[in-house]
Amino acid sequence: MITSSVTITEPTPLNIYMANLHDYLGPYCFISGSFVVEDDNQRLQQFLFSCNPTTNNYFKSHDRFQDDKSKPIYECSINIVLTCTCDPSDKPMPILNVKWYPFQQGKWYVYLKMERYPTFTKRGMLDTNHAQKYVERHLFGKIKDHCIKRREDCEKDSQGCHSENLNFDSYQLENQAPVQIIESHQRMGDEFFIPLGVSEYFLTPQKMRFTYASNTVTISPAQDVFSPTNPLFIKEYGEELIGGMPFTIRKLPNRRLYTVKGPGRTFAKGTTLKKAKAQVRMLYMLERQNAKGTRRQR
Repeated sequence: MITSSVTITEPTPLNIYMANLHDYLGPYCFISGSFVVEDDNQRLQQFLFSCNPTTNNYFKSHDRFQDDKSKPIYECSINIVLTCTCDPSDKPMPILNVKWYPFQQGKWYVYLKMERYPTFTKRGMLDTNHAQKYVERHLFGKIKDHCIKRREDCEKDSQGCHSENLNFDSYQLENQAPVQIIESHQRMGDEFFIPLGVSEYFLTPQKMRFTYASNTVTISPAQDVFSPTNPLFIKEYGEELIGGMPFTIRKLPNRRLYTVKGPGRTFAKGTTLKKAKAQVRMLYMLERQNAKGTRRQR
């Protein structure tokens, strides 16, 4: 079964919102695609503007939902890592940017897209990594990946658009009655639609828990909540605690001891949860330092 997971490297409200958005996808997950979020109360817009977005009036893309192309597109910095188990060879995808803009079709919506790179650097120059991806897609055609993409311009992809299984039938918030999902916007491609109730539930800066049955997703607050002193979020499933890939914390059955595992090895076994979290934070720090060193060598 295809499933989604996410690692949050810093517990900011925007990082948590976007992580919830990705985990909500569950069996519909993707690491390259876009969302259309119902926002009739404009609460999501207010939230996104509070994140000090940069404004992009030039070198624009993904503006199909804009009636007035002179309006800006906004970008916010985030720092999360996405995983979608479409294929065992697929690697976690670091996400550093959210591209978004509001639009109206009778009611308010927000177009959202998570990207690996911002359009512009902090100095206002065009980001070379972003430009390279743009050229690869629009001039030479995108190389086919294992994971499904969900884009408003999906006809440009080699895999084409997906016309079936575009969304859950309904969602359920905690113990409330299920709510049928009715897509109220005019589709451009196979972008993923997020109903108003789901988006506004995510505006509470808390990581959520998701279960899936009969094409209904049930959402409830997770037991482990972020705090400034606990930047590593761990989801609890029965006797097992699972962190974001590639490093995992697991609880030993019937014991208050934990193991720390990574690709191909075990880093700790039978340690306390406090020490396990500290070790995982250190492993991610070392991984980031190694990645920076590799980029400098290039």
